[in-house]
Amino acid sequence: MINYCKTCGLRDLSQPLCRLFKHQINPEQDFCSRHTKSLMRCEICGTEILVPYIDISTEGEYHVLCNTCASERSTCRYCKKNTECAFENDPSPLPKVVMKTMQQGNSYIQTQVINPDRIRETCEKKCSCFDAKNGCLRQNNWCDKQDFSWEVINRD
Repeated sequence: MINYCKTCGLRDLSQPLCRLFKHQINPEQDFCSRHTKSLMRCEICGTEILVPYIDISTEGEYHVLCNTCASERSTCRYCKKNTECAFENDPSPLPKVVMKTMQQGNSYIQTQVINPDRIRETCEKKCSCFDAKNGCLRQNNWCDKQDFSWEVINRD
């Protein structure tokens, strides 16, 4: 049985074009070995995927992701701890920012900086996303303590 482009999931419905090869087709006559009835969808964002990234969870389940979501897989976005921020949420009376005065020649420059006392009191003592050498790892959007969770994805 020949599977024509008219029944292929790779066919662009708005124009006679193959989305995989990016060339013009005649849906009634053309066919190829890449024919597929339907495309996979990314489990996170829902976009159709031509070349899927397969992720295997710790429970042994398979998950289909697009390249964009797969690249964010090891970032803070899908970490269980991504809603906890001791610096922002701690009820400490210490202000989040303070004024810093620097002297440059005869001039004095004042600027707002993140309060180092608040960082010591909240981040260093209460946050697992803080590293003594690198500071706040969320600012890098990656750390080796990342705790990926499909529940976080389903929460979005």
